Amino acid sequence: MRQKKTFITLLVLITVVIIHGAVSWWVGARAEKLSLQQVEYLNQQLKKLSTQHDPSQRVTLRLKTKERGIWSTQRQLILDWYRGVQHHRYVLDDQLQHGPWPWARLRAGQWAPVVAYSELTLSDEDDGALLYQWSQGRHPLKAQTEIDWQGQFNSQWRWAALTAKQAEFQFVLGAGGVDIRGLGQNNYQIKAQAPALTYQRHEGLRLIEPKLQWITTENSSLYDGQMHFSATEFAWLAEPMLQGEALLVEFIQNSDDGLLNFSAQGSAEKVVADRGILLGDFQLRLMLERLGENIGAQAFTLLDSKQYEALWLESLAAHPRYTIEEFIWENEGGSAEFSGFFELSPRLGDELEKATLQVNLPKSVIEAVIKQEKGMKAALLSLLFDTALKEGQQLELITFDGKVIKTYMHYDQAADNYVLNGRTHSKDDLQAILLKWLLWLVT
Repeated sequence: MRQKKTFITLLVLITVVIIHGAVSWWVGARAEKLSLQQVEYLNQQLKKLSTQHDPSQRVTLRLKTKERGIWSTQRQLILDWYRGVQHHRYVLDDQLQHGPWPWARLRAGQWAPVVAYSELTLSDEDDGALLYQWSQGRHPLKAQTEIDWQGQFNSQWRWAALTAKQAEFQFVLGAGGVDIRGLGQNNYQIKAQAPALTYQRHEGLRLIEPKLQWITTENSSLYDGQMHFSATEFAWLAEPMLQGEALLVEFIQNSDDGLLNFSAQGSAEKVVADRGILLGDFQLRLMLERLGENIGAQAFTLLDSKQYEALWLESLAAHPRYTIEEFIWENEGGSAEFSGFFELSPRLGDELEKATLQVNLPKSVIEAVIKQEKGMKAALLSLLFDTALKEGQQLELITFDGKVIKTYMHYDQAADNYVLNGRTHSKDDLQAILLKWLLWLVT
């Protein structure tokens, strides 16, 4: 009787293994099909991203080898990056474990069935060897991805700390990662963070605790979506050097029928220039509507000035409107506000259709910056500022009541004139005023 129970138990286990193997084989076929579809989708996006600013640049991802088993499939993917005559090649080793219960997920205590589970690493072959040098021999990149039953991909990408110091550039990236989570209908939420990022080549950028969150809203393009970027500290490594705290940028972008719309807002606190001049806090909100995308696909460096101008005017046929909804500058001297917009006409030769600019700048805001300078430089800056105020008042470019500098300008193509601080001017009159102002600045 005992032998019979043992035989039945063994038979059940063998049956379960066979059934699970058959299911895994069938699910593996579906997983391969879905993963190939994802490779094709990524290729489309990579092509669009890589050729947007340089047609000679191309990035492609392809499947090189595949060894399919019952429980898993060993694959090798190749990422090729062409830029003119330059060719960079990266090899990715991937173990695609078949569902519904891949061993790696069971080992981690995750029992929910999935189509497949991928464990991917960057090989030290070809150009990947350089990244291994930058990471001091550690795996520079690892990725774990699960494919659910709706075909969505949920991924965790992790990279080691990378340091590259060469004659032409310096690059430092702290160990961090990217989390990609499917939201349904081929849309994704992308979160990335690292403890620090530094890149320097002529000018440079340094960020402390950079964080990025991107939610895609259109499955045909990675561009369309909502982005949130922040850093606890930042520095622009140039002359004059800018640095500050609490950098925040948020923007929403969408494209339709070859046109692009986006709105953005950003802020930065305790901004310092030239390693010691406190500028204060800044906030900005702006919009751009109906900008033609075709201009972004050209290599401007290959165009002469006439070709560039013709291409730019052609793109303006999309009739965009730019709006600086609000720009606020605050420091110990108070708060300054700037706002305005301009619309561009689709009729070539009459590009500017409407425009408005409004500025309210307390004198104390500028003085709060000038007083931080010392010696002769502070005296010269103060004299230059006072002289500029007088010249601007004489030309009626600005009004000044002793405390606040103001200007208001509006242009309407239909009326064919400019309204500057309450007075109407023709185009020729305003051009003469601006020419006098430019001559004063030059001299």
